[in-house]
Amino acid sequence: MKEIKAEILSWRPPRFSDFTLTRPFDDFQRALASLGIDAVHYARIDEERGLEEAVQAAIGKASIVCVVMEEGDRWQDRLDPLRKMMAKVSRKRLTLTGKSDIGLLPGGTDVFIDSQTGAPLLLLPFSLPDSSTPTLLIVSPGGEAVLKRLLKEVEKTILKLFDLRTRGRWVRMCGVQEEAIRKWRDQAALGAEVEVKLFPAPAGIDFLVRSRQETSLKSVIETIEERWGVFCYSWEGDTLEEVVGRLLLQQKKWLAIAESCTGGRISARITRIPGSSRYFDAACVTYSYPSKERLVGVPKEILEAKGAVSAEVAAAMADGIRRREGVDLGLSVTGIAGPDGGTAEKPVGLVYIAVSDRQETIPERFLFQGDREEIQAQAAQMALEKVRRNLLRNERLKTQE
Repeated sequence: MKEIKAEILSWRPPRFSDFTLTRPFDDFQRALASLGIDAVHYARIDEERGLEEAVQAAIGKASIVCVVMEEGDRWQDRLDPLRKMMAKVSRKRLTLTGKSDIGLLPGGTDVFIDSQTGAPLLLLPFSLPDSSTPTLLIVSPGGEAVLKRLLKEVEKTILKLFDLRTRGRWVRMCGVQEEAIRKWRDQAALGAEVEVKLFPAPAGIDFLVRSRQETSLKSVIETIEERWGVFCYSWEGDTLEEVVGRLLLQQKKWLAIAESCTGGRISARITRIPGSSRYFDAACVTYSYPSKERLVGVPKEILEAKGAVSAEVAAAMADGIRRREGVDLGLSVTGIAGPDGGTAEKPVGLVYIAVSDRQETIPERFLFQGDREEIQAQAAQMALEKVRRNLLRNERLKTQE
């Protein structure tokens, strides 16, 4: 079978033309990559009259075409132009689905319902004239979030339709140098039938391990776990905030955060996860000296003697937010994100992260590289990683009791 290519089309109605897309379909592309599908192209459709034309063009180039509506409208209001487009490009007649809120769809369309929103994910396999490779049209009227939550159904359909043999696993790491990982990969005897691809990530790196042989894949994963396990926060492609959230929930612990240089990034990531109100208590952005004193109780004498970017202030922030909120864990971040404000003693990229629990408060020093946004992203990622490691240490201690 020839190489399977995929195309992602992001579509919005004309009245939402000022809406900007901020999420790059990472989860969908990761799912495809784990199945051996790397050739993914992304395009955006701005006008309703261009929807059918864009999908027709994509089908001419790719075997998997995914049409995702952007946010800004009820999914029910998007169905009519989408169903008409699906019928036209597949050359299939519209038939009743038996679902009153969905109505007509082309024959052969598989419908999966998102439990959170009730929005459908539509999968339509069909054949094109003079083509030995099937085509799969994926349509998500409910947006990217619905597509993400129903990715397992997409993967099952792709595996069945295209008879793929490649299997892959994503391994996500934090706190390890990319150079060390690349050197290990290049020197390790992983086997000719195994492919290990590396993707730089904030304060870490992501692995994609692929093989057509399940035993080889399992062996490499075990090797990675043995050598780099302490840095691995996910073996299934989960985000660090998802992992931290599960650990907090499992241990019935509450987290509060005091941010400075990250400006609320960590809190935003935590609250992105549905159900985070069950373990996340509060957060504040203490950007100025007075706010650090007033909101989290950092002593004025420490600020004046050590400066806002210091281990002592980070520790006082973490301990202060934990005590004031009466929670199990306090997290703090203070640093210099740049581009200005650095000195020889405290350069741009210097960040202190502290985690405080009921036993101790531990601040750590980091020196991140990059522009302002990159430094903030690395600091936020490493801060979440420090919470994860604190929770894992607590888990191990309980097991030993």
